[in-house]
Amino acid sequence: MNALTRIDSNLRENGDVRSDEKNTELVRRAMMGSEQEIRNLVVSSCKMGDACYAQNKLEEAQKYYLIALKRAQQLYEQSENLYDRVETLPIVYEKNGLVCCCLNSFQEAFEYYRAGLELRQKALGMLQEKSWVTGTKRRIALICRQMVSICEETGDKEKIVRYCREGLTVSAELYNSERTEEDGRFFVTFAQRLGSLAYLEDNIEPAFRYFQDALTVRRQLQDEDGDVRTREELAANYEFLGHIYFKKGDYQKAGECYEWKFEIHRRLYEEQPTVDNYGKCAWAYYHLSTVLDDAGEYNCLKNAIAILEDIMERFPEKFEAEYRGLGMNCLGKLQRFQR
Repeated sequence: MNALTRIDSNLRENGDVRSDEKNTELVRRAMMGSEQEIRNLVVSSCKMGDACYAQNKLEEAQKYYLIALKRAQQLYEQSENLYDRVETLPIVYEKNGLVCCCLNSFQEAFEYYRAGLELRQKALGMLQEKSWVTGTKRRIALICRQMVSICEETGDKEKIVRYCREGLTVSAELYNSERTEEDGRFFVTFAQRLGSLAYLEDNIEPAFRYFQDALTVRRQLQDEDGDVRTREELAANYEFLGHIYFKKGDYQKAGECYEWKFEIHRRLYEEQPTVDNYGKCAWAYYHLSTVLDDAGEYNCLKNAIAILEDIMERFPEKFEAEYRGLGMNCLGKLQRFQR
């Protein structure tokens, strides 16, 4: 079977995607080197890949995306069209990266995304129209976020830090100039991730700066009134800042952060009375107990234990899996009040 027959066979395999003699002619012309025919084949292959991807036929989607990639690389080398050079090939790399992620081929996915990222970064030097520059920077931020997720799967901490920083830089530029919610959320994502990594390594000052910057942007985005996931992330931001203030010895500021965390989880529990939201209220009480006077500490611990006892009675498996340790800590701290 020659290359032309193989490609045409691939185009025909998926019964839900139409393939006729026009496809064969399209491939034949593309293989002869016409730029427009190559461009058409890239588009056609991507559309077929997208159709397979939407039907969860991932291996089939991968075949079409690889056909598109080969021709997009050819187009990149021979075309003077700016769109071919700064959009077509990066888009095809990203499609291949996405399907590899879905197939759990994370290292291969990373290499596709990295190739696309480098092309987009290189493209910034070619672009003059502001809307195109802005759109390219947003794609860079999005790809960096995807690459961070892949590196978290593979456990490559060095690359997590690298692409978080690259994403943070470009999203900061975008947010400072455009002030859009999308750009702000990219910035917060990267800042919080870098803050978490710094905190875990006991690099308190960098962690503080990252979380403080994230909180500043979140407040500008009015995340206190956002959706559930956004408010949970905001609560986590306050919690980390509370821990940092605690380590710095500023217990008043730590207490303020823990109170904000508690208030967010209390409101979430009122809206959605799930065991997870309930348990987070217990954690918030526990954290507050570490910065209050004796009376405040005692009341917070009693409130936390009341919640945990309720969880233990109603959701015993959940309690054993997630909350027994917290309960033991609360009881241990309460013992000093009973001496």
